[in-house]
Amino acid sequence: MPSRLTKKPFIWTCFLVLSALSMSCENLDSTSDAASPAGLAAVDGATSGLLATYFDNKDFTDQALERVDPEVDFDWGRGAPDSKVGKDDFSVRWTGFVEAKYSETYTFYTVGDDGIRLYVDDELVVNDWSNHGARERSGTIELQAGKLYSIKLEYYEDGGGAVARLLW
Repeated sequence: MPSRLTKKPFIWTCFLVLSALSMSCENLDSTSDAASPAGLAAVDGATSGLLATYFDNKDFTDQALERVDPEVDFDWGRGAPDSKVGKDDFSVRWTGFVEAKYSETYTFYTVGDDGIRLYVDDELVVNDWSNHGARERSGTIELQAGKLYSIKLEYYEDGGGAVARLLW
């Protein structure tokens, strides 16, 4: 497992299924064991990133923007992620899939200012859903080699600084 000094943002690759609503994303940073201590497998794909849906409020109801973010490693300071979103009252949902190369326990880390929570295969792994300054939280989950797991990271901003990160 990676030490605290080797944590880095997830980098993903995505492939579009012939539908506007279907996208699969997996960790790109796994071409060798040395490049991917967490051992998450990649899929050949044309686009890098996680599907990100940005909302112009905190409750995920006023969709303002959808794009593919190459990684979740954001420090917007006191600004907004895009001109279509207010600077102190927005939320983001990133979704995709990850495939474990090895059957073992994986540790996921988040950094959020304000609320952030991570689901892996619909299991809540990290829950830091409150107003606070930037802080790191982590959670572990057993994953089986070769199986695809859904990833959903949700974040909201409620004033002041705005930070959202997913690390491993």
